[in-house]
Amino acid sequence: MNSDTLYERLKSAISSNHFTDNPNLSEIALAEEFGVSRTPVRQALFRLVNDNLLIYRKNFGFSLPPLTEQEIVNLYQVIKILELEALRTGFYLLQAQILELKTHNRSFKSATCPEDLLNADEEFHSLIAAAANNEILIHELNLLKLRAKRYDLLYYLEKDYLKLSHTQHQNIIAAIQNSDLESAGNNLAANWDFGIQYFKKRFSRED
Repeated sequence: MNSDTLYERLKSAISSNHFTDNPNLSEIALAEEFGVSRTPVRQALFRLVNDNLLIYRKNFGFSLPPLTEQEIVNLYQVIKILELEALRTGFYLLQAQILELKTHNRSFKSATCPEDLLNADEEFHSLIAAAANNEILIHELNLLKLRAKRYDLLYYLEKDYLKLSHTQHQNIIAAIQNSDLESAGNNLAANWDFGIQYFKKRFSRED
């Protein structure tokens, strides 16, 4: 297994909260687990540090960064801004993708586990991002959403909030279908703002 493959597997494991119970990652243990030397493990881990998915401290090694209110609020705020720009830029293209948006929202509604909910939600929002036809915007969104995944999975454990998310998606679709850019933007912003408020409440309960 080369460092690229190892990087992708570790990235997936981190974003799915696989290491939550043991946030300190051992190079030796990972090398044994994947049957490789420490060199590709170390290369993959430093790439994950560059992605802001891990922290490296000399003499302490690699570890998961803590989940914080400030990080997720900042992430969601920037994601919201970029998606609103994608919506504005690609609005007319999205009008030709109503069926795809509806399909992903139905998948979101019928999903029964956090991973499936997250995948359906990602597909829905990825259509909006792709409509901008801007590789840099899409790349930056993907990096931000990768960092947000650990938080997203916590959100999708809260079943009471999912109906509202589905309704917000419906409102976005209806506005696009009705050629109402302002309404679509307001509902998309509300979708992200709702997530921000959820995490503010969650972290305030934990304090």
